[in-house]
Amino acid sequence: MAKSSRKPSGAREQGSASRQQPARDQKPPRDQKQVAAEPEAVDESTSGLRAIWPFLVALGIVVLLFAIWGIAQLVNPSDERMGTNDKIAAAVNDHYTAQNSGNYDKFRATTCSAVLGAADFPTESAFDADHDRDSREHGKIQIDSIDDIAVDGSTATATLRWTWEKSGDDKQSTPIRLQQESDTWKVCGKP
Repeated sequence: MAKSSRKPSGAREQGSASRQQPARDQKPPRDQKQVAAEPEAVDESTSGLRAIWPFLVALGIVVLLFAIWGIAQLVNPSDERMGTNDKIAAAVNDHYTAQNSGNYDKFRATTCSAVLGAADFPTESAFDADHDRDSREHGKIQIDSIDDIAVDGSTATATLRWTWEKSGDDKQSTPIRLQQESDTWKVCGKP
């Protein structure tokens, strides 16, 4: 009969406690050895910055240019950046937009002083009556273009090409005279 090498469940192997926790003067068992220290790693955060610094500099330059452009836009109003022809076209457009909307104050503000002082310049009630009648019969004025701008010192002429909203293809061409007053172009009627 073979002897069983099995020990009773309550029995302990001798030295098992010493295997679990090595004595101070003993080396730890192989499975509990500390991993050897790795060689010093290269600092990846600084090497990454070295690789992207040219892009950061370029980004900084772009941001600086946008900041300069933004400040220039705030300091220099848009009407000062417009050329003379653009200012004249805007004055004609503003004048006829005021007429379309029935805005008498804006209509007066875009009309030159020589016309404002004329005896035949419409009063507010006459302007409103003309606006109501024209809107009913023809609709609004639709500006197709403002062409043939010619400047001669503080006076200018332009050609307004337009149609009535309700007449569609009936294109009109109206010559316009303008006067520059206090650095603002104003409509003075026909030349």
